Amino acid sequence: MNEPRKKKKAIRRARNLTTRFRLAVYLLTGFAAIILWCWFKTLRLQVVGEEYDLAECDKGPVIYTTWHRSFLFGVYFLRWRGGFTMASPSEDGEWAAGLVRRFGNFTVRGSSSRKGGVALHRLIEKLKEGHSGSMVTDAPRGPARKSKPGVLLLAQRSGVPILPMQFAAKWCICLRSWDRTIVPLPFSRFVVKFSEPFRVASDLDEEAFERRLDELDQVLNRLTDEVDAYFK
Repeated sequence: MNEPRKKKKAIRRARNLTTRFRLAVYLLTGFAAIILWCWFKTLRLQVVGEEYDLAECDKGPVIYTTWHRSFLFGVYFLRWRGGFTMASPSEDGEWAAGLVRRFGNFTVRGSSSRKGGVALHRLIEKLKEGHSGSMVTDAPRGPARKSKPGVLLLAQRSGVPILPMQFAAKWCICLRSWDRTIVPLPFSRFVVKFSEPFRVASDLDEEAFERRLDELDQVLNRLTDEVDAYFK
């Protein structure tokens, strides 16, 4: 007799926890978005290679790609574009998704290890609807500066080009996290640099796919070294 009651109480407790968690995410990401907006408004922005971005966006959707270390830059720089960002289905991903929504974009939840196939299908649908999107290619847990295959699969199956982009700041804090997250200091200069579009053929075999993935890493790492060199 007590077992059904215990189960019902456990379900109610789980629902209450979920409601409280979502409320906390809603309130705290709103507060964080205000701080981030004011913080980044003090920065002096320089865009390099903007012609690649403008030219490709005139043709159709693109897949913006960067490393996890630049997540905060990407959220701010790509604000109010009505595009998507891939976010982990975990609780950590919920915080990222909340922040992305505060800046006028939306998320598709999934990762390389959980719900990846379903998420990939939804991302392809969004690209076909005309939405551009962004993917952090070494997320969710690294290793840093090493791409997961998801972004290449998305470009291959959708026919949409990848547009590599990287960020750096003159004055910043580099966190001791796995990705070495960059937090710019107020009133710093920061640079975003685009590379030429990276296209993926639809008929690659497994070996050619791996080579192309390595080539994407080379492009992103070269771009990272170039933006870092602006302030060395």
